[in-house]
Amino acid sequence: IGMGLLDNAEEEIERSLSLADDVSAIQQDALQHIVKAEGIAPIIKRPRKAYVMGEREVILGSLREGESLFRQAKRRASEVIRWWQLAENAIEEGSKLLSGRGGEELQNLRDLLQEAKEKLVAEKPQKAYEYATVIPIQLEGADVATDQAEERLAEAARQLKAAEETARIEGRLPSS
Repeated sequence: IGMGLLDNAEEEIERSLSLADDVSAIQQDALQHIVKAEGIAPIIKRPRKAYVMGEREVILGSLREGESLFRQAKRRASEVIRWWQLAENAIEEGSKLLSGRGGEELQNLRDLLQEAKEKLVAEKPQKAYEYATVIPIQLEGADVATDQAEERLAEAARQLKAAEETARIEGRLPSS
């Protein structure tokens, strides 16, 4: 029994050491991603916060929880690395397209732009990008609809004028 317990203890120690090595590698990888993300967007806090919490868990002996938090920190940092600049560019484009345009019909696009900005502040750059990239598409659709309406209005005015001319010729309307 005594040798069996020693063997089990030795195996558990080896597993713990292996896990500690794995967690250390994951921690270093997460830190590299965080540093890169902070270089792109110095205002971000979420990746570093998860990382610090992971360090605390490791110090307290909870390697699995620490590993999970390091992975979360890396995911958050990776999202910033991948999407932040794209989101900023899309928001800037949407702002330029909406700038100087009035009208109640564009309020939903202004609201969408505001939501994109809020998502970026909340460090959700992929969502911010998704919101902001809809603006040019929607705006183009609104412009096409406006152009079509103007063409129909012009055609209706031409038809009305032609009908008035016909009525004048036929004597149903006085001459102007």
